[in-house]
Amino acid sequence: LESVTIPEGVTTIGDCAFYGCNLNALTLPESLTTLGSNAFYSCKSLKTIKIPSGVTTIHYQCFNGCSSLESVTIPEGVTAIEAYAFGSCNLNALKLPESLTTLGSNAFESCKSLKTIKIPSGVTTIPDQCFDGCSSLESVTIPEGVTAIEAYAFGSCNLNALKLPESLTTLGSNAFESCKSLKTIKIPSGVTAIPDQCFDGCSSLESVTIPEGVTDIGASAFNGCNLNALTLPESLTTLGGRAFSGCKNLESVTLSESLTTLGSNAFESCKS
Repeated sequence: LESVTIPEGVTTIGDCAFYGCNLNALTLPESLTTLGSNAFYSCKSLKTIKIPSGVTTIHYQCFNGCSSLESVTIPEGVTAIEAYAFGSCNLNALKLPESLTTLGSNAFESCKSLKTIKIPSGVTTIPDQCFDGCSSLESVTIPEGVTAIEAYAFGSCNLNALKLPESLTTLGSNAFESCKSLKTIKIPSGVTAIPDQCFDGCSSLESVTIPEGVTDIGASAFNGCNLNALTLPESLTTLGGRAFSGCKNLESVTLSESLTTLGSNAFESCKS
């Protein structure tokens, strides 16, 4: 099925309605209010889509696996993009509406051509693997109001600069793992723990600012980074195993007097 004409008056496209079809062009009617889960899953020839203004939620896996999908227009009024909605699409540009409040896990996972994204001001959580594997993603704007960046949210992205909002309190494990172009990061003052592998494999990361208030740095949190100097906060009590292992340019480190747990191999292979 390469072509479908959907007339005005249609309000609902149900779950799996066009699952795995060969659609290469599609116009959705302005009367549409509901797009079901998996509605266009794996329509591998679909290149562009405009979401009608009456739609408020883009449901689970709606366009997941649409590997030719380069352009999507998401209107103001959409409040939720659910899990895997655009996973493995070919999007190279994307504007999220300011009405958006909820992003699902893996929503844009492995959109390997996506270069930039601005998170709307109503979003408070960037969930698990939301942009994981977006290997061309160079720039992300995260607004004040975001309190959590969850596990693998930006894993293996190409971020070269990143400003974390002061509203942030929670970082997930592997949140920025293997962001190999990231050079500097400042942890906001509300964060108390840097979890396991949070910046693991960020091989260009030369500078990190860790504020007072951080009590726990997890296992392999900065493994394989390019840090050359490090000051740990006096509040730090736990430093996990291999936390800074493989930081081959690290020349000096100041340990906290409050430190009670120094994990195994914490500074292994710090050859400088």
